[in-house]
Amino acid sequence: MTAKNKLPFSPQVHRRVVFTARVGVAIGLLLLVVQLVLYSSRSSELERTSIERGQACTDQISVALDQVLQSVEATARDFATELEAGSIDADNLLERIERDSHREPFLLGLTVAYARDAYPGGGKPLYAPFYDVAAEKMIFCETFYDYTDPARRKDALWYQDALESSESGVWIAAFGPAAETTYVGFSLPFRNASGATVGIVNASVSMAKLNDLLNKRFVGRLGGGVMINRDGMLVAHPVFDHVRAGRKLSDVAEQAADPAMLAFATQTGETGEPRRFTELPSLRANGAGWLFELSVPRADWRLGVAIFEDELEQQSRELRRRRILLILTILATVVLALGLVLRVDRLRDGSMWLFVSALTLLCLGAIYVIWLWTLADAGKIEDFQETDARKGSRIVADRASLESFLDHEKKLAADLHRPAPVLIPTGVELRSLRFVDGETVQVGGVIWQTYDDTLHKGLQRSVSIANVAPDPEALSLEETSRTRTGSKERIVWEFRAALRAGFDYSLYPFDRQRVPLALSHPAIDKNIVLTPDLDRYAVLNTHAKPGLGKLVLPGWTVLGSYFGYDVKDSTVGFGEAAGRSDGPELHFDVLVQRQVLTPFLSHMLPLLIVAFLLHGVLISSSFNADKKTSSGFSTFGVLETSGAFFFAIVFMHIDLRSSLSLDTITYLEALFVVAYSMLVLVAINSLVFTETDAVPVLEYRDNLIPKLLYWPVLTGLSLAVTVWIFY
Repeated sequence: MTAKNKLPFSPQVHRRVVFTARVGVAIGLLLLVVQLVLYSSRSSELERTSIERGQACTDQISVALDQVLQSVEATARDFATELEAGSIDADNLLERIERDSHREPFLLGLTVAYARDAYPGGGKPLYAPFYDVAAEKMIFCETFYDYTDPARRKDALWYQDALESSESGVWIAAFGPAAETTYVGFSLPFRNASGATVGIVNASVSMAKLNDLLNKRFVGRLGGGVMINRDGMLVAHPVFDHVRAGRKLSDVAEQAADPAMLAFATQTGETGEPRRFTELPSLRANGAGWLFELSVPRADWRLGVAIFEDELEQQSRELRRRRILLILTILATVVLALGLVLRVDRLRDGSMWLFVSALTLLCLGAIYVIWLWTLADAGKIEDFQETDARKGSRIVADRASLESFLDHEKKLAADLHRPAPVLIPTGVELRSLRFVDGETVQVGGVIWQTYDDTLHKGLQRSVSIANVAPDPEALSLEETSRTRTGSKERIVWEFRAALRAGFDYSLYPFDRQRVPLALSHPAIDKNIVLTPDLDRYAVLNTHAKPGLGKLVLPGWTVLGSYFGYDVKDSTVGFGEAAGRSDGPELHFDVLVQRQVLTPFLSHMLPLLIVAFLLHGVLISSSFNADKKTSSGFSTFGVLETSGAFFFAIVFMHIDLRSSLSLDTITYLEALFVVAYSMLVLVAINSLVFTETDAVPVLEYRDNLIPKLLYWPVLTGLSLAVTVWIFY
């Protein structure tokens, strides 16, 4: 058997190959231009749509805020009008202050502050009663300081600025040194029949409710919002302690090294177009997005709303697919062009080895780019939202979405002629999380619930974890405290639980998982709905990880957390709950992303080493007696080596499947299949090469073609698997 040096390629075949390659390059360039235009157009369209959605959300907040401010103003004006008309006098003043303080839900309370010696009841040089709605008691400001004293102006801007303003009144947002907290309110003077100023009426706004309006009712998990007065002092901020302390946004942003928020704080003049940010550390947000700015002319404030990009983007899966098609088009075009430049059709050793090396590197580069895109999309919440929607789940994005869901539940109960659902505020803080195996997670932390003596009379004070593992020792729930405030009682439990969840490992080791903690009430004979206790969380946006302590989770990165409801058919029910068709179950979800370093070192790196060794076995194949002697090449040797490699890969594969308890094929397993295929191909090549000379491709120049094609075939198959999995 002699080695052959020529393949049966005629000149016509060479010309056809060159012509086909040139046509392929031309078509590839044309497709590349078309795809770039379409991708750019679609990307711009989605970006524009995302900005429009963010702007609509910001406008909604602005309208709601203006309605609140207008309502507070109306309350103060109506009260001042009645004072001037005499329908409110010294006899019924305190009663009316208390009653009207409950008129507007955003009111902290009303204050009527009389000028010195102007109180009509007499006997009081100063008189300024204020009803505190939260404390449910009357407070007299004159007992703390002289609000008419110019030296106490910082304490009494609410009074002295109102006297200096016009009849239209003035909004005050300032830090009160006496109260050691920030206050916001609307003040306007009122006069007697002769036109002399008698005093002022001040309607104080609840700072907590104002902050709640901005950061929980409409924004919630979408992002976060800030509001500053004309001096840059915070009126609202996701971290409410900054508001209470009367800090300036510029100081907060500078301390947190937040250039985007610092630019907003120091901006003067009209608000501009939405500005893109990569992170907002001062808002405890590490995701990218858009910062929308609006003015609040009624109070001369400025509003900034940050909306995360992954919450705004639509159809990001479509963009990922377009990117993959784009890179495949680039790869095919470059390969054909490179083949023409190197004149591979002439079958010169140097050109062919250079070409296959470049082809291998291009395939590896394409795989690496897809990996990078996958990791870059790791923080995208949209995929989780799509999964939740397909499973019939509802995400609690903010207070508005929670109220909308509860309204639906109440309407459903009314339509079915059942009692309205009983709502129990429930909160969670996870302090530990650990993956035990492929379907079990060990978690620990605290759960609390708030019960009302009237609303929850006769109801068992307890909570159940619905997705706990079927193990007698899988759950430990221990009550740690009970705190009573009026008719309400808050109960706190410490818990440790082994949770079972159906994780999706198809993208392993680039998988992201959602760890659900499903909560319910043990009384299944009642229509009970657990509601997330949003008031206990300073920030709701997913990236700020509400409800998570300092988790240490080796091998994983925590992306965020949020509340939601699983709406599913109930198969069991008694009493009021019998036959219920869609009982909502509260779940607290933690989103995690696997770190790829450990799987790469434990599985991918050994596969890569086996691939190099296998190529070495293929390179050693030869008809030359001297080469065969020096390399020890033989068919049996190749089969023996391939068998050894096979068992090494099989043991790694078995270890992978047993550690993850898999019932599907993962991305890494698909690469194992590629490795198996290469083992079989090398073994077949060895048999055919040594036993017959009927295959000219194998006979050509001592098995050169299989040696050249080894790495392109290996990386090409790996790229095909990568595209198939991630597309």
